[in-house]
Amino acid sequence: MTATDVFYRYGVNRLGVYLLPIIISTVILKLRKISESKMDSLPFIIGSIGIKMNDYECKQIVLFKSISETENVENDVYYETFLSKGFNTILIPVLDFDFINIEELTIKLNNHKNYSGIIFTSPRSVLGLKLSLDNNDNKEIINQWKNHTNYVIGEKTEKLAKDLGFITRGKETGNGDALAELICKKSFEKPFLYLIGSLTQKNFKIKLEKNNIKVDDLVIYKTKPHSDLEENILKLKLEINDKPAYFIYFSPSGVNYTIPILKKLNYNFEFIKFVAIGPTTEKQLIEFGFKVFKTSLEPNPKYLLDSILEN
Repeated sequence: MTATDVFYRYGVNRLGVYLLPIIISTVILKLRKISESKMDSLPFIIGSIGIKMNDYECKQIVLFKSISETENVENDVYYETFLSKGFNTILIPVLDFDFINIEELTIKLNNHKNYSGIIFTSPRSVLGLKLSLDNNDNKEIINQWKNHTNYVIGEKTEKLAKDLGFITRGKETGNGDALAELICKKSFEKPFLYLIGSLTQKNFKIKLEKNNIKVDDLVIYKTKPHSDLEENILKLKLEINDKPAYFIYFSPSGVNYTIPILKKLNYNFEFIKFVAIGPTTEKQLIEFGFKVFKTSLEPNPKYLLDSILEN
């Protein structure tokens, strides 16, 4: 065996042993640089070599929520919060509403002495009440309700009620279960006027009545899917194109209306992390067979952001 043969048989093999770790380290560093500078191409690389995407690398947020007539996408507080933190944020309007039973609501409002107070569990319930107030000849109606014990869920609902002149409690509770516990700590002789939508679940009312809190619920708005929902979800599919994304849901009805469309359009759920606002929305996602990545217990954009970012 010549010296050359010895070199190629042993020298090259040993050289390979020394160089292999360096080559592997170089490849990993290159991939990290790609992940920082070119997120658009990463999903396909990750899928092919089996590297798990870290949470902080996922910068796509999709908000499935309703927008009131007084808002647009740009001034939605959730949209602004995630956008300001560097997330690629898309808002898909999920729901439309039709107000109903406004005349009946007006009659009940004028009979304020029959009630302990009003319970608002959504911004839409406040907007329905405003519609009644705008058509009410009794301009003192707000002052007549100020001495009542009125409750709300969430900061947005509280702000809308406050803008109308209502004094409320419970904005910090964040969800129906917590609000029900707060209300049940006291005793009330008269019922509460409970303003709800057509798809509002009965759990809240049942819990109050089990604790001897009387409830007079009135449906003042009908919930329906947004007219452009399927078209917007198709555009979303073309936009994110299997990129890792957080899909954030704000209501069970939002889940019910969108998931069948997502399945119909063959969305790749492997790249989606589902986030729920509140336990009832979480439960609805689970019923569709999805694992919920995070559940925000409060309808608050900062709380939601912190829930997603915490590991």
